[in-house]
Amino acid sequence: MVKCKPTTPGRRHRIGIKVAVVDINAHNKSSILRTGGRSKGRLSMRGRGGGAKHHRIIISDDSLLSLPSLIVLRILKDSRRSAPIIECRYAGSCNSLTLLLTSINGVLPGSSIFSGIIKPSSPISPGSRFYRSDIPLGTVICLISYKSRPTRARSAGTFAVLVAKEVDGYLININKRVIKVPRTSHATIGRISGSSHSKRVLGKAGVNRWLGWRPKVRGSAMNPVDHPMGGGEGKSSGGIPKSPFGKLAKGGKK
Repeated sequence: MVKCKPTTPGRRHRIGIKVAVVDINAHNKSSILRTGGRSKGRLSMRGRGGGAKHHRIIISDDSLLSLPSLIVLRILKDSRRSAPIIECRYAGSCNSLTLLLTSINGVLPGSSIFSGIIKPSSPISPGSRFYRSDIPLGTVICLISYKSRPTRARSAGTFAVLVAKEVDGYLININKRVIKVPRTSHATIGRISGSSHSKRVLGKAGVNRWLGWRPKVRGSAMNPVDHPMGGGEGKSSGGIPKSPFGKLAKGGKK
């Protein structure tokens, strides 16, 4: 964690996460379609809008299993992801083709990442991706795939533990909850980097706008057409607490 110097009122209380390299001109950057929380022109997600225009494309499917070992070049930060990402290249290759992957704890520049089938000579090191059947019980894993791409333990600081192997699948303990995953799935050894992501302090409202979140307003301060609790003369209470969609928000029959 890094506490910013109070050079401006917005940075006085801001606490961020230290990343090795922040390269705003890194490769593999692509424009993202920002919907503003709307589907077919109608508002479908309240409070969304704005945010970063670009994000970096990382390998999110299991095509990594067919690649040779990789060498980590540097650690980067993406404005649209909670976890850092790492820039890699093929081991023994002198070309400029590089890949972007999600960063794992313990993976530093110069480290090697392996994938495929675990062999006696294959080290089970953080960042390596293997088939679930080859991973020993009790191993800390992340980026658990379900259908050719990771669907579990993807956010900063998250991880799971392989607790049991059954005939029709495997049991993993994730967030104090045991779930079953198919035998054909894959996983990455280690824990996602950025475990201190939840401890950061934004410092000002503008940082939330950079992340794509618009300001929130109380329902009682809206018009009747916008919220069930809106309207009234003066600073009225708004009546029975309800959600924006008319459901009771403080208990009671729905």
